[in-house]
Amino acid sequence: RAKTTQALLLCRDLSWNYEYRSAIGRTLVRVQRGESLAAALNDDRDIFGEMVINGLAFMEAAGAGSDGLFRLTNLLERQLDSRLTALRQILDPLLIIALGVVIGGIVFATFLPAMEVIQHI
Repeated sequence: RAKTTQALLLCRDLSWNYEYRSAIGRTLVRVQRGESLAAALNDDRDIFGEMVINGLAFMEAAGAGSDGLFRLTNLLERQLDSRLTALRQILDPLLIIALGVVIGGIVFATFLPAMEVIQHI
């Protein structure tokens, strides 16, 4: 329990997001009162997610310890990587189109006065 409390203190202090910081603080208080980590996180399912809380509950019931946490972390990291890859696949073409529009606008704005001068000659 002491390692869990220290880890939660560290996570709370390192978090720059107010919502996460306050949720971790609430979890810390509940863990210090003797609740399991999964039960303490249960009220903040919208912040930490179903997979994290259910995974922690399963690991606590199975007595998996730190190996289970590493597996859960790896699973969540792979899930995040796949979501970021999908987002990048969507954003890359959009950014290329936006860049083309900006460059086309600059070229058009540059050559428009030259075309007007040529027409008046």
